[in-house]
Order: sequence, then C-alpha cells, then structure tokens
Amino acid sequence: MRRLWTVLAMVGVFVWLPWMGSALDLAAQDTDPSMPVLTASSDVLERPARLEVRQASLVDALSALQQSAEVFIGFSPSLLPGDVRVDCSCRTVPVRVALDRILEGTGFRHVRISSQLFIERDPAAVEEAAPAPAVTGGEPTLMLVSRRVEPVRTMVPVRTGTVTVRVAAEDTGAPLAAAQVTITGTNLGGITASDGRITIQQVPAGSVEVRVQRLGYATGTRTITLASGETATVNFSLRQQALGLDAIVVTGTPGEQQARSLGNTVGRIQAAEMQRVAPQPNFETMLSGSVAGMNVAAGGGAIGGGSNIRIRGAGSLSLSSQPLIYIDGVRANSAGPGEDVTLGVGNSRPASRLNDISPEMIESIEVIKGPAAATLYGTEASNGVINIITKQGSAGDPIFTLTTKVGQNWYPDPKKHWPGSYFTCRGTGTHGCTPGEVVGVNVFMEDYRELGLDHFRVGTPKGIAGSVAGGTDRLRYNFLLDWDRDEAPMRTNHQDRLSARANLNWLPREDLTVTFGLGVVRSELLSSTSNQPAVVTGFHWSCPGAGCERGTGLPNALDGAFRGYIAYLPEMYEEYLRAGQDVNRNTYSLTMLHRPFDWFSQRLILGMDHTETQGWRTHRHTDGKVGISFRNGARQVEYRTTQNLSIDYSVTGTWNPTSNLSLATSSGIQHYDRTSEWLLGSGTVFAVPALRTISAGENQTTSDGFIANKTIGVYIQEQLSWDNRLFLTAAVRGDDNSAFGSDFNFVVYPKVSASWVASEQAFMADMDRINSLRFRGAWGQAGQQPDQFAAVQLYSPVVGFAGGGAVTPQTLGNPGVEPEVGEEIELGFDLGMLDDRVGIEFTYYNQKRKNALINVPVRPSTGFPGVQLQNIGEVQNTGFEFGLEWDAYRGRDVSLHISSSLHLNSNEVTDLGGLDPIPVFGQNASTGWSGQRHIEGFPIGSIFLPRVVSAEIEGTGLNARAVNVMCESGPIVRPGTRITRGGGPAVPCSAEDAPEVFMGSTIPTREVTVNTTLGLPRNIQLFANFDYAGGHTMIDGITAAAHTFFRNTKAIHERTDPILLGYDALGSIGSNQPGLFDASQLTLRNVSLAYTIPQAWADNIGADRMTVTFSGQNLWRVWRAQTHGFGQEIVDSEIRTTGGGGGDPGGLAAYTQDGFPLFKRFLATVRMTF
Repeated sequence: MRRLWTVLAMVGVFVWLPWMGSALDLAAQDTDPSMPVLTASSDVLERPARLEVRQASLVDALSALQQSAEVFIGFSPSLLPGDVRVDCSCRTVPVRVALDRILEGTGFRHVRISSQLFIERDPAAVEEAAPAPAVTGGEPTLMLVSRRVEPVRTMVPVRTGTVTVRVAAEDTGAPLAAAQVTITGTNLGGITASDGRITIQQVPAGSVEVRVQRLGYATGTRTITLASGETATVNFSLRQQALGLDAIVVTGTPGEQQARSLGNTVGRIQAAEMQRVAPQPNFETMLSGSVAGMNVAAGGGAIGGGSNIRIRGAGSLSLSSQPLIYIDGVRANSAGPGEDVTLGVGNSRPASRLNDISPEMIESIEVIKGPAAATLYGTEASNGVINIITKQGSAGDPIFTLTTKVGQNWYPDPKKHWPGSYFTCRGTGTHGCTPGEVVGVNVFMEDYRELGLDHFRVGTPKGIAGSVAGGTDRLRYNFLLDWDRDEAPMRTNHQDRLSARANLNWLPREDLTVTFGLGVVRSELLSSTSNQPAVVTGFHWSCPGAGCERGTGLPNALDGAFRGYIAYLPEMYEEYLRAGQDVNRNTYSLTMLHRPFDWFSQRLILGMDHTETQGWRTHRHTDGKVGISFRNGARQVEYRTTQNLSIDYSVTGTWNPTSNLSLATSSGIQHYDRTSEWLLGSGTVFAVPALRTISAGENQTTSDGFIANKTIGVYIQEQLSWDNRLFLTAAVRGDDNSAFGSDFNFVVYPKVSASWVASEQAFMADMDRINSLRFRGAWGQAGQQPDQFAAVQLYSPVVGFAGGGAVTPQTLGNPGVEPEVGEEIELGFDLGMLDDRVGIEFTYYNQKRKNALINVPVRPSTGFPGVQLQNIGEVQNTGFEFGLEWDAYRGRDVSLHISSSLHLNSNEVTDLGGLDPIPVFGQNASTGWSGQRHIEGFPIGSIFLPRVVSAEIEGTGLNARAVNVMCESGPIVRPGTRITRGGGPAVPCSAEDAPEVFMGSTIPTREVTVNTTLGLPRNIQLFANFDYAGGHTMIDGITAAAHTFFRNTKAIHERTDPILLGYDALGSIGSNQPGLFDASQLTLRNVSLAYTIPQAWADNIGADRMTVTFSGQNLWRVWRAQTHGFGQEIVDSEIRTTGGGGGDPGGLAAYTQDGFPLFKRFLATVRMTF
C-alpha cells in the first residue's frame, strides 16, 4: 500500500506542478478585475437544445432556448442588437452549437459561470454595437461592453420612466441574486445583484410587463402602468419549483453533477433558509425531521448531550451507526455519542462533536443515504454521508449581516407537573395520616414550602453573530463570528461557544479556482449530568420502601436528614459537584479545481480537523455534610486530541462522440488519517476541603493511550448521458484500511445506477399536468471498518514474579477480520405536476449489512479471555420513503405551502453465524436485565420479556399478592430457550419458566414529518413543524424501578392491580414490564412567526433588510401512545440512552433512567442585512 501511495503521489505532483506555476505567474500579472471569470464544462452546454425558431430577435431566440433546454441564460436585452433576426433549426444539436448559431456575426459570445450561461461582448469582435439605455444595480461584470470601446450615446425617448425590480424567495423573503429581468417587448433588462435588486432606466411609459426568471424557481410576470418621468418599484416573490432536477449536488467526483443524473435520491436541507425561518440551537436539531429516512434520536434535555443519527435503520450489531461528516469536501471529526471524551458529560448521553458546528455558518446540507449512493466514499460510508456546504462569498459590495437572539428555556413547573411519590401511612409518626392510608408527596414542593428551595430555573439562551461577504470576480470572501450561550432549566447546565469561519474563493485565472476555509470553535460546557441523581432519580424515587412519614426518625423521612430523597440532596450536588467539557477545535480546507480544457477537470482537496477536548469532574470535600456521593472529594480529568487528515485527488474527463451522447470518466485517490491521543488522571480522598487537584488525592491513578486509523482508496467511474435525459453510471472503488486483518488486505466496492427523465420524451409532450417525471435506480456497496485493535493480539501488564514486570493475555485478535459491507438496491421516481405546484419523491430500498461483525466467545484453550470479532452476521433493512412538496394555495397576499415526508422501515437480523441469541445491554442494579437480544428473524436489539395476561389477588392492603399468574405463550423460536413471538394461549408462569415474548424493538419503524408555511399580508410568515415517530418500544427505568424496587408508587401501595402484582411476583424477570411502554408520539417540534420589517423602517437604521422571528421548540406534545405505566406518569417518551456499552454500539438500549426531559424553548431573533 505504501508503494502504491508513493507512485500516485508522484503522478499527482507532475500533473499539478506545471499549471500551478503558470497560475502563480498569471496571478502576478496586471489583470482587469472587472472582467468576468470564465469556466469550461460540458454539463450544461451539451444538453439538447430542442429549439426551432424562424426570424426571431436575439432576445426571443435566447428566451426560447432557455425554455426548450431548461438552462439559465443571463443576458441584458439592452445590449443586444434589436434589428438582428436569426433562424435556428436546433432540435437535435446541443446548447453549445445552438448558441454558436444564434450569436454568429452579432459580436457577442456565450460563457459559462458555475452552472449558468451568460451572454457578453466578444472582445475579438471588430464592430461594436452601441449600448442601449443604462441598467444599474445589477452585476454588470456578467454582460460587459469591451472597455476598449467608448460607448455611443443614443437618443433617449421623451416619454420614459424608471423601473426598480426587487426579487426575493417566496417562502423565506430572502433576496435572489442572478435573476434575469426583462421588460417584455423591448431590449431592456438585466441581472439582479446580490441584494436581489436591479434598476432599469429609460423604460417606455405606458403599460409595462416585467418578466423575471431564475433557475430553480417559477417564472414571474407583473404588469404595471408607468408614467413619464416616474420611478416604479416592482417586487417579485418567486416560488421554488417542487422538484429541482437541475440542482447541483455533491457526489464525491470533481466538478458539478445535476440531480437528474443520479440514480439515487439525495436529501437536501436549506440550512440558511431554515435559520431565517425557524432558528435551530445546534446542528443535530437542524437535522431532526428534515430528511426522509434519517432518524435523529435525542438523549434528553441536557445541554451538551448528543443524539444518535441513523439513516435507513440500524445496520450493525457491533459498530457505530454514525454517518460520515464532510465539511466543504473535507472529512470532519464526526464522533457520535461515546466515541470521544465522555468524562464531564457522562456515558449514558455523551457529547457529540457534530454540535460544535454553528448552524449560522452553514448554507446547505446534503444527505447521501446508503451504500448505493455512498460507494465512492468507500470504507466507513455504509451508514451514509452528510455533506455540509458552508456559506461562500459573492462578487459585489460587502454585505454585512448581524443576527442577535435571546429567549427562554423552561420546564412546566416540576413541583406541579412531575409525578410525586407515595407511601402507606403506618401511624407511628407525626405526619397526621391514618394508618393504612396511601399518602402522596412531592419533595420538590416540600422543599419550596419549607425551605424556599426551587431546583429549576428559566434558562436564558442568547447570542450574537456577524458576517461580511463580498468581493470581486477574482477574489470572494465570507467571514463569520458567532457567540452563543445556551442555558438549560437545570442550574448547573450551560454552554458558551465562540465560532469563527473564514472562506476565501480565489480565481487566479479563468480555468483555476482555489478555495480556502478556516473554522475555529472554542466552547465551555458546564454539564448537569453529574447532578442528575439528585434532581431526577432523587425526586422520582423519593420516599422509598418504608416511606417518608414525618416523626418516624428514618433518614428518608420528610423531617429526616434526606428530607424524603434517596440520600441525594439537590442543593448539595449543586454546591459541591461540578463537571463539564472544554473544546478547542480548528478545521482547515484547501480546494483547487482546475479545468484546463473543455473536456477535462481535476480537483485536489487537502484538509485537517484538529480537536482538543478536556473533560473534567470535581467533587469538593463536603466537610462531613451528607446528601452526596464522594463526600471526601474526588477529581478526574481527561485530555484527548483527535486529528483527521484528508487528501483527495480526482479527475474527470468528458467526451461527446455524437450530439446526443456524452461520456464522463472520473477517477480519484483518497487518503484519510485519523489519530487520537489521550491522558486520563484521577485522585480521590482529599484531606481537607481546600484541596481539589488530582495530586492532592490520597489515591491517584493515571492512564494514557494512542490510536490511529488510516485508509487509502482509489475509484473509477463512467457515466453515459443520452440527450441529457438518460443516464447510466458504473463505478468501482478499492480500499485498504489499517484495521483490516493481516490476512485481508483490500476490499472492492462496485456500483451501478440509472436515471431517466421521462418527461422530456416526445410521447409526454402533451401531458400538460406533468411538468417533470424521472425514474431512477441504483445498486452499490460501501463498507465500515472494524475496531482499530480487532485484528491484533493484545496483552495487559501485570506484576510478575518477585515484583517484576510481566504481561498476561488480554484479547486474541483476528488476523482475518474484514470490514462490514453494506449492499443496497434503491428504486424510485420523482414527479412534478400541476404547474410544479406538487412535487413527489418515492423511494424503495433494500439494504443488507453483510460480513457483520459479532463478538464470539474465545475458546479457553487459546489462553485468551473474552471475545473475538468475526465477520459472520447479516442484517437487513427494507423500507419506503415518500416526500411531498405542495403549494396548496397561492393568493395575492396569502399563500400556503405544505411539505411532508414518510419513512417506513423493517429491520431484521438474518444471520448470526449459528450463534445463540446475543444479549444486549447488561444488568441494572434496580430492575435487572431488560431482556434485549440479537436473534435471527427479529429486529436488532429486540426486547423479550414475560407478558402477564391475568392473575388473582390474595390478601389485602400491603399483604396483597398475586397468585395463579398466567403468561402469554407461543411457539419457541430457538430451541433451548423460552423465547417466543407470542400469540399463544395463556399458561401458568413463574420466574423459572415464564415464556419470554417479543415485546418490540427500540428503533422507530414509522416516521412522519409535516411542515406548513403560511404567508400572510404585511410580510408575515408562519411556520409549523410536526414530527411523528412510532412503532418502537422503550423501558422507562424511572417508572419500572419506582414500582418494583423503590416501591413508592400509588399502584404498588394500593395493590389492587392484578397484572402489576403478577409482574411483582415474577421477581427480577418481571421488574421492567411496569415501565415498558409504546414510545410512539406526535410533537409540534418547531413553530415560528417571521416578520420582515417594512423597508422604510429598515432604512431608518441604515439596513437593507430586517427580519424579526419568534420561534418555539417542543412546545406541545400533541399525542402519545402511552402516557402512564400502571398509573405512574412517564414524564418524557423521547428520553433514551445514546451511549454504548454492554453489547450496545450506541442508541440501541431499551432501558433509560437518568435523563432530563426535553425542555421547552422560546427564542426571539433579529436578523439585519446592511
């Protein structure tokens, strides 16, 4: 591998050095900054023109070509000669040839900038046409008269006026640059500037029709009456077309690729628009509910905790589900919960490095969903890929944006809304209750009444962000500085984050683009996870066992040392315990895109993501006070440095053997290097309260480590395009990874796909109601490498003979270990209809995770303990994705847009390599084991527990118990076990023989998102986002343990429910069922009101645009399938354990216990542009 890398690196150097030298020479020359930058590519120019015009003016011919070929052609009608008439029989020729014929002899030429075409003066033309009336406020660099020619003034009509046009997006109100504006029937018009404005002078008075066009948006027309000498202002709000087949997407190859050419679907999030309409606090909430097939499962409401992200279900039995993350083409640190420092945040809901990324820096996000689409990303891409595209600068005057926000985070008062505890009065104290009476207690309310303590607050999130963007055609820039502070309702939970981003785009010459990006993050987190026992479990499990009756002398009595709590006092944790994480993160990217020929482009990406994380936790010495653990003090600190290096070189060549056929060949080589180094130290037992350092502890421990993972991959891809509507793609990628076993050196991932834009066929020309129809299909593979040490034998140091050093076997390793291979077939269609008011996307996928890694117990004869990873499993995910974009109503001042997505997923373990069912998640001290297992024929991590269907009650009061307990039975699915799907008759059961019935799995099988945007008069926009997830089952450990372990619920004291007492009679095997619940729920996730201030008001403060947004999150839980477990309220159905452990790679555990519920958020945001 090293030899191959050396050879390819040398080839790259020889390819790049010649033109890099010429680029630097050219950059040193005296260039004209006003000249447009030209780039060459055949993507747009080689589309079929499908044009037939006779004796048409240049304006009409170019406008007709825009419509027939569905390309954007920017031109100023005022610069084109009005007396020229052209013929073009161009139905079968490409756009390039049609433009050459139309512009022949006119003194104009066509150029391509990004994915759009523009018409400009040909500098080589001998004759120069005189310019027409002036056009200001646009981007004149796109259609220039040669600077060598003095303009010739023409006679100005006597009766003329001026028209100022402002173009904005209908859904967000954001200005739209590069929109083509024309005055119908004249040669007047131009292109809007970055602020969406253009002023057209010398427009003939009278009835005037103004026409606006922009790629990706519906055409707009407006008729006005213009008086002589008058200046009229015309505002356009363009709606996005329901389907963007011509949208540019990121695919892993150099250059641009349109969505129409892909055989797979790509999820898109317009992040910048989302922040304007419904601002999100972090990156993961921005992803939630935004793309069909992507599940973002939050751990709870604590700030700093991460979410589990899964795309199209759970695929691996042993490895993380986290997708790859790229920022502007550079591999980023995408460590999910538990894959980085957990100290300071906790193992149950650890931090995610994704939330280091400020939402304010993101322009858009693209989600590549599965192996069929992610083949070119190779090993590690089986879980999908998320591409983050940051905001870039644009040519023009500097545009300053200032955003400020402030709000509130809160819980509905837990003193009133959280379920309290219960005990049975014994009448031996001074509580004033009747013996045998079941008494309810809320210890938070008792603290408030007796001591004036309130353990929660209203947090105040706030922040300010400023950016400036602009530049010339040669050098564009975008700079961002963002400070954000988020405060949770918990008093010891807040985070301060300072983010900076700089993007520079340099065009040293016409065929070369150099882009540099720098991102900096500094954050400080004070975590509430360490305080959780006192505030959450301490409350819910208060008054345990014998109760908290006053005057009994018990420590847990309301007038005892613990005031009813289970030995945890909230104010003690708040005063004597602190924990958190500090992050310093820098990301660098350098991209060079070179197009030396029309048919050839090459790209080099260099990048690094360097993250330094410090997690810490300090218990102060309590000087004898009770109500907290580690009363003698303790200190832990973990330092970790993680670095991701990326080198990506790729080339693409195109060939057009005929006017209909286009071939594109791409190849590339990538090298990724991830290293992580850490140092962990701890000290316990401080002699006096003043000591707080590790070195001051009586007991001190330290450990350190270093891991590295390297990947090198090469690929080649061939794409065939016929008439720009039929696309066939085939690709193959080969990877080597340092985690592969010594007996396995290389893996190959193939891919094929097809896309057919049927709506552009002649037989659909008369189907007026269908605007676009595309069929697509893809098959491909991608991989995920094993753990870094899965292939290696490891030994542990021990004390040997006479105190000397020695080692003992630790892990056996597997020299033949391979990557897991994800294989997927995807089929679907995209439909736009009813004048593009309705857009539908439908996708079916069938995904298999082959060679799935499973921990197999090691034979004792090897001399090694533990397990060995082997590639013997298989997991399958099948499902459907449905997306809808619907312009339900369009009126003059009122509009309604609805977008919705549906995802149905079926998950199944299809092969365990002959192994017995594999337990997931370990024993819990309070409720035992949750019964989760991997079993062939069932979803990953399915829950199997006895289900009591009937019982009889014997005795009364506290002496009541269940007898004749009957449980559901069914056919045994695995010989030698009691595991069954259920559905059989009731049978007598006990702890020793109760059938273990399939109760469900923890991964949602149904997900629905509905977004509604209502436009109202006076520039008001209302937005609402509803989020549904269902078909999954969880265990609320708080409720389960309250019933069967701490025994402080009303139902367990009244003892009148035979099913509950039946579970109680089963012992530990029945202790989880009282907290087992259907976690399906529907939530109003986001709601907002955006108001664009009238321009006159904005002008008073010197702003070009000002928007005020009021937004809320998690304000209303519309519906829950189950709200109680045997009468005890389940506070939040969304809390889950996102960290890994006990056979859980992360986020599979059904049992959840220590999480804070999601809090409600209100935010007021003001965004101004200058």
